[in-house]
Amino acid sequence: MRFFTIDYSSFGLTHSGRLVIQAVIALCIALSIGSQAQQQAPDWEFKVQNRVDALIAKNGSGTDSDLQERLLQMVEEDQAVRNKLFQASPDTEKEIQQSLEDMDRKLTAELKGIVREHGWPTIRLVGIKASQAAETILNHSPDHDFQQELIPKLIEMVEQDEILGHDLVHIIDKVLLSEGKPQLFGTVFRFEGEFMIMEPVQDPEHLDELRARYLLPPMKEYIKMMQDFYHKKLK
Repeated sequence: MRFFTIDYSSFGLTHSGRLVIQAVIALCIALSIGSQAQQQAPDWEFKVQNRVDALIAKNGSGTDSDLQERLLQMVEEDQAVRNKLFQASPDTEKEIQQSLEDMDRKLTAELKGIVREHGWPTIRLVGIKASQAAETILNHSPDHDFQQELIPKLIEMVEQDEILGHDLVHIIDKVLLSEGKPQLFGTVFRFEGEFMIMEPVQDPEHLDELRARYLLPPMKEYIKMMQDFYHKKLK
């Protein structure tokens, strides 16, 4: 089973046809692959699994069970509303979009309180799934100043094996594009008719190398996932 984080907020899903999306397929937190699947899985999945296993072995499963449970509840709230938006009709879309914006502000405020009280939720503190849940909430936050403030520290924590860092790529790319700069990881695409177009990246030649350091699949694999999910062609 592959566990993907789907960023439904970035689908746009307005019926005006102006769809700007975030890359949707985040790597799994806990891969559970049977023996037959293991024989067929690409090399990058094994590398991800090994990295996840190593982080769990080094950091454990979390020491604060209450905080772990709350973070997992928060990300369930996050995904439930995004699922509703994904399935919305033109009649209900506006109302659900407002609910999504309200929820993102609420969860951002709660995450800020958690960070003030506990520091950033590390794998050692809350376990790998809840730690990534915090990254997902940050990824969806409308408070870009909060995101920018945390990015340098979180990158440092990735390097020190304290967090997975996987969802940081979406935050970093969003912030860079908002500043009029090319993205680093190739996570942001836009839709034009039947096509999807990747926003400019800073270093296309070494993109896969950079993505691998943050546990992302090679762009060839990633684009195939995107095309299968959206039924769009890459332009």
